[in-house]
Amino acid sequence: MKSHPRTAGIPIIFISALDALEDKLQAFAVGGVDYITKPFQEAEVLARVRTQLTLLQLRRHLERAHQDLLEINGFLEDRVRERTAQLRHRILFDTLTGLPSRENLIGQLQEALERLRSQPEVRFALLLLDCDRFGLINSSLGYGLGDQMLSAIGQRLSQFAQTQQGFVARFGEDDFCLLLNQISSPQEAEAQARAVLRLLRDPFQIDLYEVYLTASIGIVLGDSLYAQPQDLLRDADTALRQAKHSGRGSFHLFDPGLHTAAIQRLRLENDLRRALDRQEFQVFYQPIVNLKQGRIAAFEALIRWQHPERGWVSPTEFIPCMEETGLIIPVGLQVLHMACSQVWRWQRQLETLWAARGADPLVISVNLSICQFSYPTLLEDVDRVLSRSGLDPGYLKLEITESVIMENTQAAQRLVEQLQARRIHISLDDFGTGYSSLSYLQHFPVDSVKIDRSFVKDMGPNGENAQIATAVIELGHALGMSVIAEGIDSPLQVEVLQALNCEYG
Repeated sequence: MKSHPRTAGIPIIFISALDALEDKLQAFAVGGVDYITKPFQEAEVLARVRTQLTLLQLRRHLERAHQDLLEINGFLEDRVRERTAQLRHRILFDTLTGLPSRENLIGQLQEALERLRSQPEVRFALLLLDCDRFGLINSSLGYGLGDQMLSAIGQRLSQFAQTQQGFVARFGEDDFCLLLNQISSPQEAEAQARAVLRLLRDPFQIDLYEVYLTASIGIVLGDSLYAQPQDLLRDADTALRQAKHSGRGSFHLFDPGLHTAAIQRLRLENDLRRALDRQEFQVFYQPIVNLKQGRIAAFEALIRWQHPERGWVSPTEFIPCMEETGLIIPVGLQVLHMACSQVWRWQRQLETLWAARGADPLVISVNLSICQFSYPTLLEDVDRVLSRSGLDPGYLKLEITESVIMENTQAAQRLVEQLQARRIHISLDDFGTGYSSLSYLQHFPVDSVKIDRSFVKDMGPNGENAQIATAVIELGHALGMSVIAEGIDSPLQVEVLQALNCEYG
């Protein structure tokens, strides 16, 4: 029975007059499940039969459950494999464009670096491409058409990569990477970048719209000095930022000096943040003199930074960094407060002397950058500084540049009018070095203009090279403004400016 598949599962109970241990062991050895010795009781036999039938039923239930579990497990394993494949595809490929993803690119770069170690003559180039002003496409056409645009860009780049036996990946929102093998020289890499830029110049037909696009490219050449793909991507990004500084639609080849400069820039940013917390910034006060009276009429507040290790750091180095990082907002507010407080103290100390001479109290002049001027809480910040310092608003002059006005002329005009309503004076700094549009100056409520030092330093003893200074002075007077000349370094320049009726310097 045990040897036949149809009867092998039937439980067998031995009933025998033999009760030796050897007999029982033999019965169990051939497959018996129980052994009853004669004479027996019917009730006992029936009870044992019922027990074996119950166990048989339970075993069959377990077998069916086990089979079900095997089927479920097989189904789940299939689903896991399918889902794993889907997730792997989503990790390695961009869902929008179908191009390889950033993770996929990193794997390709790793393989390229490994090939380079065994075959140093087989170089490659990595091109990191960023679409210029792509946000304008999203904001004007909508994100749906913007996605179509990204897909179209990806298709063009993919076709280009195929002709070059290269590899293209979507690197970010509107960033793409091209890995080009068999690049023999920097010149060849630059030629490929030019070809890519030409490829993108042709208009894209997106729905009913014809869309034009420019891009910027950062290039890095594969080198055995690179240990990790991330190092290549870092340097490509550094080169890309340099390309964007050069203007839209350009490329830049990475050189080690850029990495050094990037590290120095990061260190400068960190030092500036610490300098703000540690109050390392100081204000120097440059006198503004009434050229007719020979008397100090005002001071211009100039920020200076004494680094704990480097000493005095040039403003031309740290001010642009503060503007780009936004640190100019808290630092500028700190300078404004320090300058207003200092002039208020000087006014209190010299009040009696001024009254005796019949002179007006000192005025403090403070520069505002584009970031500061367009900051939404500028008016509230200025009001708070004046309130805390005690300075009368009539003795504060804020200096702005032409670029501040040109950024948003109407908004700038409203803001200037609000400042002047507080009796705060407005001066136009570095006039003539920017856009120099006389049309806005005629309608813009400015109290004074400053002649840039570049027009002052070249003036001769008989008024040579003073044409621009003369024009600015005459224009300012015609518009009811006072004129201030910057960068006076000699008595001769004072004499020429006095002859031209320039009020201040």
